[in-house]
Amino acid sequence: MKKQLQPNKQKHIGVDVGGSKILALVIDDDAQVISKVKTQTPNKKELVLKAIGQTIEKLTVDFSEIASIGIGVPGLVDENGSLLFAPNLRHGEGLNYKDYVQEIYKINCCVNNDANCAAFAEWRAGNAKSYSNFVMVTLGTGIGGGLFISGELLKGSLGFAGEVGHMVIDPYGPLCPCGNRGCWERFASGTGLGRLARDEAVANKAPALVELANGDPEKVRGEDVILLAKKGVREAIKIIEDFAFWIAIGLANIAAVLDVQAFVIGGGVVEDSELWIEPVRKKFASLLLGSQIRQLPDIVASCFKENSGAIGAALLASKASFS
Repeated sequence: MKKQLQPNKQKHIGVDVGGSKILALVIDDDAQVISKVKTQTPNKKELVLKAIGQTIEKLTVDFSEIASIGIGVPGLVDENGSLLFAPNLRHGEGLNYKDYVQEIYKINCCVNNDANCAAFAEWRAGNAKSYSNFVMVTLGTGIGGGLFISGELLKGSLGFAGEVGHMVIDPYGPLCPCGNRGCWERFASGTGLGRLARDEAVANKAPALVELANGDPEKVRGEDVILLAKKGVREAIKIIEDFAFWIAIGLANIAAVLDVQAFVIGGGVVEDSELWIEPVRKKFASLLLGSQIRQLPDIVASCFKENSGAIGAALLASKASFS
């Protein structure tokens, strides 16, 4: 029998469930991270909820008094806390995260789309505090989006708004896990960076990357590109520039529709944003409708980096509990 957590308004748990990892942390009311753990996301449906419970349990060893628990998951989440559709977490679909956590810990649990969580974190305590209209874009296994319009998260009629990673930008492009072809995330996510690099390697345009992958072009990874770009290797820098173009074209499309003040970029790829954020800004300026007569939206990196989704999940749970 799991222990029951006692309410304490100063501590909240946030969990970010991704395609490859589960990141959970404890924050205080000022969004300061007190403790953090990471575990691998299981690849079997029957193990996902158990892994979340075990991850939370690791945090509660030292913090038994928790006010609320928030969970961020990638994809389409309903108001009851179930994940309905998740192209990058298919084995997490059909699970009710809210019921599972509340049954164990007997305290409030709030479940949201992970990019919505990240957007709320940045608005409440991060690099979007000065904006009332911005879009959070998370670049990881896929691309998530959180729309913050007129000072509020825009959720849409079904709660599914913000899935910008599945804008189709090339109808003849690579197949996406969602079932369509040429989705933005096939080009501009962490996974997309790896695919761009492998395309160059297969075309014999990236010998240094192939060497790093032990001579196999199909084993070139996005991490290899980052490593060589930091060392100034030209072929890697060119791939980063191509990657920046694909990020910029998606941002320009969003800006044409929403006319926001800023884009905040988060997700795993943001850890190395110094390599690509300035090229993104330059390419974005050349692609944006009416860029010569309008103020350009700011493009900034998340201040919370990989923690933004989990921090936002905790903050949203806190807001639901004590607002």
